Amino acid sequence: MPMFLKPSKMTVLWCFRLILHRKTSDVSLKDSLISPWNKKIIIKDKFMTANIDPEKIADLVRQCARDIILPYHGTLKEHQKSFKNGNPRNEVTVADAISEEFLSRQIKLLFPDSYILGEEESENNPSVFEYLNDPQKMIWVIDPIDGTSNFIKGSKTFCVIVALVADGKTRMGWIYDVCNDSMAFAQKDKGAFIDGQKVRLSKENPAHDVVTGYAGYKFKDNLKNISTSTLRCSGLEYFRMAKREADFSIYWKMKPWDHLAGTLLMQEAGGYAAQWDGSSYDPADATGGLITAANKKIWQKIRDSIPPQVLKKHNLIT
Repeated sequence: MPMFLKPSKMTVLWCFRLILHRKTSDVSLKDSLISPWNKKIIIKDKFMTANIDPEKIADLVRQCARDIILPYHGTLKEHQKSFKNGNPRNEVTVADAISEEFLSRQIKLLFPDSYILGEEESENNPSVFEYLNDPQKMIWVIDPIDGTSNFIKGSKTFCVIVALVADGKTRMGWIYDVCNDSMAFAQKDKGAFIDGQKVRLSKENPAHDVVTGYAGYKFKDNLKNISTSTLRCSGLEYFRMAKREADFSIYWKMKPWDHLAGTLLMQEAGGYAAQWDGSSYDPADATGGLITAANKKIWQKIRDSIPPQVLKKHNLIT
C-alpha cells in the first residue's frame, strides 16, 4: 500500500486561502501571496476592488441625477440655497444635501464595511478627512454637485463626481456630465473611458500653437503666455481635457472630491498629474498645488510658466 504524508493544518489552511483568493481576485499568485511559513498572506488588492461592477455605481449616479438633482435645476427657491460659512464663493443647495445623502446611503448598502467622505458631510464633520490617511479603509469620496454656483444659475456646467480610494490609492473614478448624459470612468491600471469608449491622450505637444487650459481666478492672469479660462467646475474641466478640448488644468485648492476622479481619468488616459513641486498626488494630499496635463511636456511648460512670486507666496521657492 502506498504511503502518503499527511498535510499539516497550516498547509491545508494555506491551500484553502489560495483557492478562495484565485476565485475572487485577478491578482497573480506571484504578486499576491507569500508562503505560509512567512506567517501571512499579502494581497495587493485586499479590498477586491477589481471585482466591483462600475456600472452599478454609474447607475446610482444616473438615478440620483435624474430623480433628485435635475428637478431642482433652474427651479431653486431662495430658501433652498445658502453660503457655507457665509462665504459667497462657496454655495450649497438642498439638492447637494439630498443627493449626497442618497448616494451615501445606497453605496453603504452595497458596501457596508466601506466609509463615506462627502463634500457636504465634511462641513459638519471634518474628522472624515482622516479616513484618507488610513490605508486600511475603503473610502467613497462624493461630490454630489460639482459646479454648484453654475447649477444655481441654471447653467448646464455641473456634474456628479464619485471616487473610490483603497490601500491609500484612487482605484476608480466616475464623472457624470448630467445635462449631456455622458459618463467618464477610470479604473487604475485598466484605462479611461467616456461612454464606454476607451480614450487615450497624445504624448506629443498639441497641434495648435497656443496651449490652452483651465486656471482658477487666482492664476488666470499669472501664467505667462498661456491661454486660460475656468468652468468653475473641476469635474467637467477634467472631462473636457480627457476629450482633448483643453491641454491642462492648474489648482491650488486640493479638495479630494474635486480631483481624485479627474486625475485618475487623466492618468489612465495617458496624461500626467503631479503637485507643483513635481511630487506625486495622493488622496490624502491637502496642500501643494496640482497641475494635470495631457502629457509631461505640457505639465512642465505650465509649471515653468508660474511666476516666481506666485511660487514664493505658496512656499515652493525661497
